[in-house]
Amino acid sequence: MRIQTKRIMTRFIGDGKLPNKFYVSVHEDYLFLEKEKDYEYWTWLSDAIDFKPKGGVVAVFDNYPEAINYAVNMASFNVDYQANTITIEDRITGELYNDTLYFNPQKATIHRDDHADTSFTAKHDPQFRLTQEVKQ
Repeated sequence: MRIQTKRIMTRFIGDGKLPNKFYVSVHEDYLFLEKEKDYEYWTWLSDAIDFKPKGGVVAVFDNYPEAINYAVNMASFNVDYQANTITIEDRITGELYNDTLYFNPQKATIHRDDHADTSFTAKHDPQFRLTQEVKQ
Protein backbone atom coordinates (compact mmCIF):
# COMPACT_ATOMS: atom_id res chain seq x y z
CA MET A 1 0.00 0.00 0.00
CA ARG A 2 2.76 2.46 0.94
CA ILE A 3 4.65 1.85 -2.32
CA GLN A 4 1.46 2.47 -4.31
CA THR A 5 0.95 5.79 -2.44
CA LYS A 6 4.50 6.92 -3.27
CA ARG A 7 3.96 6.02 -6.92
CA ILE A 8 0.78 8.08 -7.01
CA MET A 9 2.51 11.04 -5.31
CA THR A 10 5.30 11.15 -7.86
CA ARG A 11 2.77 11.61 -10.67
CA PHE A 12 2.36 15.19 -9.44
CA ILE A 13 6.05 16.07 -9.82
CA GLY A 14 6.44 18.69 -12.54
CA ASP A 15 2.72 18.87 -13.37
CA GLY A 16 2.84 22.69 -13.07
CA LYS A 17 -0.10 22.96 -10.66
CA LEU A 18 -0.75 24.43 -7.24
CA PRO A 19 -0.72 23.85 -4.33
CA ASN A 20 2.96 23.09 -4.61
CA LYS A 21 4.58 20.20 -2.73
CA PHE A 22 8.27 19.39 -2.34
CA TYR A 23 9.32 15.74 -2.71
CA VAL A 24 12.63 14.57 -1.23
CA SER A 25 14.04 11.41 -2.81
CA VAL A 26 17.12 9.36 -2.05
CA HIS A 27 18.85 6.80 -4.25
CA GLU A 28 21.84 4.57 -3.75
CA ASP A 29 23.21 5.35 -7.23
CA TYR A 30 26.26 7.64 -7.53
CA LEU A 31 28.57 9.04 -10.18
CA PHE A 32 32.05 7.71 -10.74
CA LEU A 33 34.88 8.77 -13.00
CA GLU A 34 35.46 6.43 -15.89
CA LYS A 35 38.55 6.60 -18.02
CA GLU A 36 38.80 5.44 -21.62
CA LYS A 37 42.00 5.95 -23.57
CA ASP A 38 42.52 9.73 -23.76
CA TYR A 39 39.45 11.05 -21.97
CA GLU A 40 37.56 10.84 -18.69
CA TYR A 41 33.86 11.28 -17.93
CA TRP A 42 31.41 10.93 -15.05
CA THR A 43 28.83 8.15 -15.35
CA TRP A 44 26.15 6.68 -13.10
CA LEU A 45 27.21 3.41 -11.52
CA SER A 46 23.86 1.87 -12.51
CA ASP A 47 24.61 2.61 -16.18
CA ALA A 48 28.11 1.15 -16.00
CA ILE A 49 27.37 -2.16 -14.30
CA ASP A 50 23.68 -2.61 -15.10
CA PHE A 51 22.01 -2.65 -11.71
CA LYS A 52 18.75 -1.09 -10.57
CA PRO A 53 19.47 1.28 -7.68
CA LYS A 54 17.15 1.26 -4.68
CA GLY A 55 15.47 4.45 -3.57
CA GLY A 56 12.56 6.77 -4.06
CA VAL A 57 10.52 9.45 -2.30
CA VAL A 58 11.17 9.48 1.46
CA ALA A 59 9.39 12.69 2.50
CA VAL A 60 6.97 15.33 1.20
CA PHE A 61 6.90 18.92 2.47
CA ASP A 62 4.61 21.91 2.03
CA ASN A 63 7.52 24.35 1.73
CA TYR A 64 11.04 24.44 0.31
CA PRO A 65 12.92 25.52 3.48
CA GLU A 66 11.74 22.40 5.32
CA ALA A 67 12.57 20.18 2.35
CA ILE A 68 16.06 21.63 1.88
CA ASN A 69 16.79 21.38 5.61
CA TYR A 70 15.77 17.71 5.57
CA ALA A 71 17.90 17.00 2.47
CA VAL A 72 20.98 18.82 3.77
CA ASN A 73 20.77 17.01 7.11
CA MET A 74 20.42 13.69 5.34
CA ALA A 75 23.53 14.38 3.24
CA SER A 76 25.54 15.70 6.21
CA PHE A 77 24.88 12.74 8.44
CA ASN A 78 24.46 10.14 5.67
CA VAL A 79 21.47 8.90 7.66
CA ASP A 80 20.38 6.40 5.06
CA TYR A 81 22.60 3.94 3.20
CA GLN A 82 20.72 4.90 0.04
CA ALA A 83 21.51 8.62 0.39
CA ASN A 84 24.20 8.71 -2.30
CA THR A 85 21.96 10.92 -4.43
CA ILE A 86 19.39 13.23 -2.85
CA THR A 87 16.93 15.26 -4.92
CA ILE A 88 14.13 17.71 -4.22
CA GLU A 89 11.44 17.95 -6.85
CA ASP A 90 8.24 19.99 -6.88
CA ARG A 91 4.99 20.28 -8.78
CA ILE A 92 5.96 23.51 -10.60
CA THR A 93 9.44 22.81 -11.96
CA GLY A 94 10.37 19.19 -11.37
CA GLU A 95 13.94 18.97 -10.04
CA LEU A 96 15.02 21.90 -7.85
CA TYR A 97 17.94 20.48 -5.91
CA ASN A 98 20.41 17.66 -6.39
CA ASP A 99 23.15 16.45 -4.07
CA THR A 100 25.26 13.65 -5.52
CA LEU A 101 28.13 11.50 -4.31
CA TYR A 102 31.11 11.32 -6.71
CA PHE A 103 33.73 8.57 -6.61
CA ASN A 104 37.09 8.85 -8.37
CA PRO A 105 38.66 5.36 -8.46
CA GLN A 106 41.95 6.64 -9.91
CA LYS A 107 42.54 8.87 -6.85
CA ALA A 108 40.42 6.79 -4.43
CA THR A 109 38.49 9.91 -3.41
CA ILE A 110 34.84 10.55 -2.66
CA HIS A 111 33.15 13.94 -2.56
CA ARG A 112 29.62 15.36 -2.59
CA ASP A 113 28.42 18.15 -4.85
CA ASP A 114 25.09 19.92 -4.76
CA HIS A 115 23.21 22.18 -7.15
CA ALA A 116 19.97 24.11 -6.75
CA ASP A 117 17.90 26.13 -9.19
CA THR A 118 14.63 27.48 -7.81
CA SER A 119 14.21 30.41 -10.20
CA PHE A 120 11.29 28.97 -12.20
CA THR A 121 9.37 27.89 -9.10
CA ALA A 122 10.01 31.29 -7.47
CA LYS A 123 8.48 32.98 -10.50
CA HIS A 124 5.33 30.83 -10.64
CA ASP A 125 4.49 29.92 -7.02
CA PRO A 126 3.40 32.87 -4.82
CA GLN A 127 3.72 30.76 -1.65
CA PHE A 128 7.33 29.91 -2.54
CA ARG A 129 8.17 33.62 -2.85
CA LEU A 130 6.65 34.26 0.59
CA THR A 131 8.75 31.55 2.26
CA GLN A 132 11.89 32.96 0.62
CA GLU A 133 11.09 36.50 1.81
CA VAL A 134 10.48 35.31 5.37
CA LYS A 135 13.78 33.40 5.32
CA GLN A 136 15.77 36.54 4.40
